[in-house]
Amino acid sequence: MESLTDNRFKRCPIPEVGDTVLELGCLVGGRNDPKEHLNGMSEVEYLKKHIRKKQWMVVIGPRLVGKSTLVHSVVDYLKFQYGYSGGYISVASSGSEGIDAMRRGIHDTLPIFRKILIRLKELQGISGTVSQVGVGASFGTLESVTRGIIKTLQEFPEKSVIVLDEVQALGNSLQQFLNALSDAINEAGSKRKLPTIILTGSMINLTEGIRGHNVSTHFKEMEVRPWPKETVRAYLESTHIPDVSNFEVDEVYEYSMGLPGLVLAYINGRKNGTHKDGMDRIRKYAKSRVREEIHSIISLALESYEMRIQERDMERALSTYAEIWRANPELSFEEIMRRVGLDENTRKALELVLEEMHLWGYMEHDPSSGSYDFVCLAYAEALASLGAHKRTPRTWRTG
Repeated sequence: MESLTDNRFKRCPIPEVGDTVLELGCLVGGRNDPKEHLNGMSEVEYLKKHIRKKQWMVVIGPRLVGKSTLVHSVVDYLKFQYGYSGGYISVASSGSEGIDAMRRGIHDTLPIFRKILIRLKELQGISGTVSQVGVGASFGTLESVTRGIIKTLQEFPEKSVIVLDEVQALGNSLQQFLNALSDAINEAGSKRKLPTIILTGSMINLTEGIRGHNVSTHFKEMEVRPWPKETVRAYLESTHIPDVSNFEVDEVYEYSMGLPGLVLAYINGRKNGTHKDGMDRIRKYAKSRVREEIHSIISLALESYEMRIQERDMERALSTYAEIWRANPELSFEEIMRRVGLDENTRKALELVLEEMHLWGYMEHDPSSGSYDFVCLAYAEALASLGAHKRTPRTWRTG
């Protein structure tokens, strides 16, 4: 097969894991290549076009597929090339606290001259200003928080973009935020008078939360997909690993399933070492991501579950499930669960957690068979390692 390595890749430096902004011409992995599912446009051109048309966007895709890097890089480009303003806000918590943090983040991204105008209005005692509806407070009622979001959105200049990353972390409060967006459109008369809103998140959780809301008609979806094996090879060859073997490409692809975040982790380990160093780096990075998010996944899954569940028990059940799946991925879901060997209560809880992991983009779910399969081998190994990871146990009992 002819190598895909070309000038798109040769110009690109090797970013460190966790980098969120790349030069637009260096968005590797075919993000500048035409995509059939985007009507023949690349992800870069599709996003640029719709932002400039003030089309609100929902950017979806599995975890570590590069959604944040793509969106952040395109917005950064528009800022420098076309004078756009706005900002990037990572949603880190759920409930009213998450909504309030988002409100303050949106306010913080206002251009400084807009903040000065708002302050002048406040000093003049003009009613209905942003601070008078809750933006100035550190935390207010849910009503004041949502009013703060609505009023703040109306203060942005025409060429503005607000990126809200991992919005599914809002949990049940996502609907309240969507209500605020709907009210902001109604008050402004048109979404064209508001900043362009871009939401990102894991595929299932975010899209299901938006499609059932009336504001969904104002959003257009864009799916960011993993790299095919040919692109993985081209990226490896272009990043100072020109002697990459077929075996290395096959193992990296099998382990990462083309998720750029994991391929990048491999490169950062392999560029000054061996193939083993690169694979060890993938494993380490995948484990850190899973351990970073496992508390949120378990707590969201069990927030309406009435039985008491020890965190350690749930981690052990997840670890056992992952270990069995990794060794025998062809087994049926029922057989895996039988081998895990849980009582009825813990099994129900585990099924809730598996579904939440599906919503977060870690697993694929087949409703016809009931199976839950890991998106890639790296995630299965990371969860399998939880059984050997010690932490202070906690108990969930909600509902």
